[in-house]
Amino acid sequence: MFGLIQLRTFQDSKRATLYVALFFSSLVFLAPYFAWANRSESYRDVIEKAFSLSLQRDRAQALQILISAYKKEHKKPFALKEISQAIEKISTLFLSDKAQQAYELGLSLVSTDPAMAYQRLQDAQRIETDNLLVEIALGRLNLAQNDCAQATGRNSKLETYSLHVELVRIYIAQTHLCSGKYDLVTLPKLSDRTKSVVWSSIELELLFKQGHYIKGRERSLILMRLDSQYPEVSYWVYRIEEALKMPASRAAERYVNLCKALSLRQQRTYLADPYLCRRMTEAEAYLKKAGPRGGS
Repeated sequence: MFGLIQLRTFQDSKRATLYVALFFSSLVFLAPYFAWANRSESYRDVIEKAFSLSLQRDRAQALQILISAYKKEHKKPFALKEISQAIEKISTLFLSDKAQQAYELGLSLVSTDPAMAYQRLQDAQRIETDNLLVEIALGRLNLAQNDCAQATGRNSKLETYSLHVELVRIYIAQTHLCSGKYDLVTLPKLSDRTKSVVWSSIELELLFKQGHYIKGRERSLILMRLDSQYPEVSYWVYRIEEALKMPASRAAERYVNLCKALSLRQQRTYLADPYLCRRMTEAEAYLKKAGPRGGS
């Protein structure tokens, strides 16, 4: 009997030793997993995850985790830049061919049939309700029709992305100009106007509406060098010179000529300007009244 007890004790001890050995062996194999689980997620991991979510058509969740990552990485400029770029790409990415086709059709009709363009853009928005390109395109048509209230009403949906998407910043500045809220217009430095010369038109319009005509004329000489083919700078030069009681025929004529020569490629380049070449009738009327070109 005593021998049997000793045998069982020995077997139990052996089994316990085996269990302990197996346990520690499993820790060796699971170590990489625990190391991965405990590793803090990097901002690049978040960006990769966001793009994966966008491919699954979950744009809202993708943007949410990117914005959270942006707030977390506030002390790392290089990280903020990459996160902002990801936010811009995902917020303006078309996830549906039908939505993109409706959007492109809408854009092609903007100058010839604004009402039909609006309908096509609304078709695109019904498919992709959270695409910023579509939202802004609809807003630009509101601005072109001087519907400042409708255009400004879109800002609540867009403001979250103003830090990250230059087109949003441009649009919001345009709505403030339209609404007469000049103190809310924020102009970036020339070096920060990376994607659009349309900032030049916004700056000159702001100076004109604030009555800073001399400063506006001085700035126009600088801004025109950024893109000599952009018509709207010449438009505001004509308006500013007219306000200064100066001959403005040269600037008005240049505006009309640039608009008449505007190519489809240039129209796309200046897409962010809702007023692009929409004031030709006004300028032509001024030229007719002013008579033969002189001065300016």
